[in-house]
Amino acid sequence: MLGIPMDSELKNVRFSLPATEREDFPKDYDSMTKYLANVFQEKTKGNEQPYNELLHIISQSPTSPQRISKLQVKLLVQALSLFVSSLNHKMQSLVNAILQMDWLDQEQNFISMYLHLVQNIVSAQSSYVVPVTQTIVQYIRTGQKKYPNIPLSILFEQIHSALAKILRLIPAGPSFILPILSKSVPHKSEPLSSISFYVKSLLSIAEYAPVIRVQLMEIIIDLVIDIQIEDIEDELENENVFAMDDFEVEHNVQSEDSDSDSDASSQIITSDYKVMITKLDTVMQLAISYISNIKKLDDQNLLNETFFGILSSFDKIMLPTHKLRSAQFIVFYTSSLIPEYPEEFMGLLVTHLLNVSSSSVLRESAASYLGSFIARAKHVGVVSVKHCLKLLNQLCQSYIDSYEHELVGQLQVRLALT
Repeated sequence: MLGIPMDSELKNVRFSLPATEREDFPKDYDSMTKYLANVFQEKTKGNEQPYNELLHIISQSPTSPQRISKLQVKLLVQALSLFVSSLNHKMQSLVNAILQMDWLDQEQNFISMYLHLVQNIVSAQSSYVVPVTQTIVQYIRTGQKKYPNIPLSILFEQIHSALAKILRLIPAGPSFILPILSKSVPHKSEPLSSISFYVKSLLSIAEYAPVIRVQLMEIIIDLVIDIQIEDIEDELENENVFAMDDFEVEHNVQSEDSDSDSDASSQIITSDYKVMITKLDTVMQLAISYISNIKKLDDQNLLNETFFGILSSFDKIMLPTHKLRSAQFIVFYTSSLIPEYPEEFMGLLVTHLLNVSSSSVLRESAASYLGSFIARAKHVGVVSVKHCLKLLNQLCQSYIDSYEHELVGQLQVRLALT
């Protein structure tokens, strides 16, 4: 996880708005409060013009000739905090305009003032908590691209400082943010930096919103599964065949040209494969490092919560997934942290294996995992292996006994026919 920058780092980020002032807009705090009071009063009376003018002013880009100055923006943000109780659903367009204001690349004094306003809005009007949260989460997705001049450590700290403050204001808990985070997960085709930044963000949110820690790990596990691809040998083989056929049919050129095109295609696929592997390795490393850090905290309750949460994710997500190649190593690693954990993991697999009401695919998957685990995991004790093998032996014997009479009858019929 990225470290929190020192105050001196934050002060290096400068406010980007111009110093020139609009003569037709308030230039001191008292005038600004009177101006806003008039805007809200007129809107209540049905006169929308001052309100629409305010929206127009707030929405101006930094390069617009109608923009207001740095000082005027600060006065506006500061004065708006006095009117948050008036920002009901009829003022949603104004709240949306406030949320679209640039604040991440401003002076720390302005950032604090702006976040104070946003917190006041959420405190006074809880209906705005979702759009506010959506806006901040969107910065996790787009912040690097939108603000390339801000160091990643500072960008990370500012976003999560803001999000943590908002989540602390919600008495009902932060579970409302889960759908927002799930929908905002970057696609596996996006750059490694975007995927890494998002995963680190999820793990950071788990620190200041521990009640959703397990669900956040599930989002990461889903991402790991999504990134996985088939073996490179299969991809290359299939691509070469189709590339040759298309080349011969459509262009009818000499074979050496086709071979050259095929080689180039193979190089492209290999390059893509390596990129995906790097993304997969990065996400896996972040997840396992996070779990390792939990182990170092020497908090048994927290470690238990993490393990059983991941075990639940394995049961719901990993076990039913066909050809899973990497995500299961998260639960393998976690099960090695405490001597009792392998028993819990094997117990889950045996339960599925013995459950005749489960699908054959699920039982086969459980059997494969169980056999692989007890054969390769060094942290599984000999006693546990013997106990597991005894159960499997009993299962095999029970299976044979249940079909013995039927099989004997079939054998006798075949012998009679011969």
